[in-house]
Amino acid sequence: NMLRDGGQLWRNYKDGKANIEAFLDDYALLARAFIQLYQATFDVHWLEKARSIADYAIVHFRDRKSGLFFYASDVSESLIARKMELPDNVIPSSNSVMAEVLYLLGEYYGDDSYIQMSTSMLNQVTKDILMSEPYYANWASVMGMVTFQPYEVAIMGKDALEKGKQMLKYYHPTAIFMGGDKENLPLLENKYVEARTIIYVCRNKTCKQPVEDVIKALSQLK
Repeated sequence: NMLRDGGQLWRNYKDGKANIEAFLDDYALLARAFIQLYQATFDVHWLEKARSIADYAIVHFRDRKSGLFFYASDVSESLIARKMELPDNVIPSSNSVMAEVLYLLGEYYGDDSYIQMSTSMLNQVTKDILMSEPYYANWASVMGMVTFQPYEVAIMGKDALEKGKQMLKYYHPTAIFMGGDKENLPLLENKYVEARTIIYVCRNKTCKQPVEDVIKALSQLK
């Protein structure tokens, strides 16, 4: 009800009607939620939704000069000034979540343009992260992921979802998960083996010895 064609969002929905143009936090947090849904279900539909939302935000919220994102879009009602939300608070700032979303999309789709946008955003706040860590906590998390590279966990085969759920019972802040029985992402290409469910633990597209046992795969993440 609140998602329009092309990735545009409404902010609220009441009495059967949606209105008010969504703001950057709506786009960033919903895209992040869809990425998490993909990791939990391996249904690429959610990843495509996240990409559509992020692409709309890039066109209508991004400041070409700084690489950061305005809080309101260029099609919202006229404002005296379009502001940017940078410091993290109880809820991470919309820009830090968008930097995270862009990096993850770049990893999943093998698209360096997303990663470059994320890195450009981080470059704008590096000094702030070092000087005011508690107020840039999510920024610091994203910086750590970009700097040290996440584990790319690909689980391929008919039991991929079940094995994925077993691995996701544990906390893996430095890993992103993908898989299923179709090679529908660049990182899944040439990884499907008939009648087997194989787990590939990779980093920067270089994989360790493929395994079928979840416990062995978990040990490769340490």
